[in-house]
Amino acid sequence: MALIRTMSEADHSVVAGLLASADLAPDGGLYSTEGIDVLVADQDGEVVGVVEYDLHCDFGRDQGRAGHLGKQAWIYNIVVAERRGELGRALLTGVAHRAQEAGRTFLALAPQDGNDALSRRAFFQACGLTLIEPETPGAAWGCPVTDVLRRSTPEPRYT
Repeated sequence: MALIRTMSEADHSVVAGLLASADLAPDGGLYSTEGIDVLVADQDGEVVGVVEYDLHCDFGRDQGRAGHLGKQAWIYNIVVAERRGELGRALLTGVAHRAQEAGRTFLALAPQDGNDALSRRAFFQACGLTLIEPETPGAAWGCPVTDVLRRSTPEPRYT
């Protein structure tokens, strides 16, 4: 059973490696969590997934993006080491739980383009997110936090 928890200092290098494996390494190669929140999926003591997010983001409002509704939480990156069952969904649900606790009502992200963009989009749709802007590269997807929670699976533990 997976444990979804806040990243610890000891997880730092593993999280950096997971992000690098998905070509999401930060500029300059130094990983920093400054200004973001990070959850990890811990399976049998091994970090096998990560999600970076911001609970206090109103991304798009200043640019007049009408599709960004409510008080938002924004997901920057989500990476799972291998396709391991429901870990991606569990990480997304972990963010939704924290967003709801923080009074956020809407969850948004912009799926990465690339070779597996279609499978990523299918994953986000299965979790309840929909396209909230005209379909162009970098277009945002989102949904009410309650939509993600309603579709979640109860298996993982959250701390």
